[in-house]
Amino acid sequence: MNTLKPRDQSYRSQGFRSPDASLGPGAWTKEIVPGPDIKNKDTVVQLAKMNYNAYTEVGTPGWYDLGGHWNVSTSFGWEEDGIRGHVFASSDNNTMIIAVKGTTAAFLGGGGGSAPRDKINDNRLFSCCCANVDRTWRTVCDCNSGGYNCNQQCVEDSVNSDDVYYQNAMNIVWTMQDMYPNAILWLTGHSLGGGLTALVGLTLGLPTVTFETPGD
Repeated sequence: MNTLKPRDQSYRSQGFRSPDASLGPGAWTKEIVPGPDIKNKDTVVQLAKMNYNAYTEVGTPGWYDLGGHWNVSTSFGWEEDGIRGHVFASSDNNTMIIAVKGTTAAFLGGGGGSAPRDKINDNRLFSCCCANVDRTWRTVCDCNSGGYNCNQQCVEDSVNSDDVYYQNAMNIVWTMQDMYPNAILWLTGHSLGGGLTALVGLTLGLPTVTFETPGD
């Protein structure tokens, strides 16, 4: 598949926060990279199982056995209330798939775990004007400029804050690229995780398969 990737790694140090950190046309290079065969039912089912497993710890009840084709290389977020998931590696470590879980539901004001921060990220990334609905709702940013209008720069800055999963997801990808510089890297996610992996995949030119992403 054809993809556009950043020409070099200088953007890592620049980050995505400063006004001059945008990447112009000259900063990208067109590459042909191997991607998952989404027309193959078995491939899609395997990716779906990885997404299901992203909601649970390794070996817990309900964990899907991937049949020895994929092993868990590492997991992330299970000791914190933030972005969570697993990195699945092929038996030869030639291909790595980062699977990011979606929103953990909060029932009756509870939910525990990552549910509160998941909800903040849902509203920050995908709601209308940071969940500015009415006076009974608490917004997740201060960018409203009246009615259902927001200050664009304020929203962009709020998305780049440390409590938003997008930057966390970028750091996970960079870590895997540093650990396995020659490996093929794919992304997948469900719901909130699908939205995050789609954004990161678009930013870094990585093949991405999502399930029930916000907006679907």
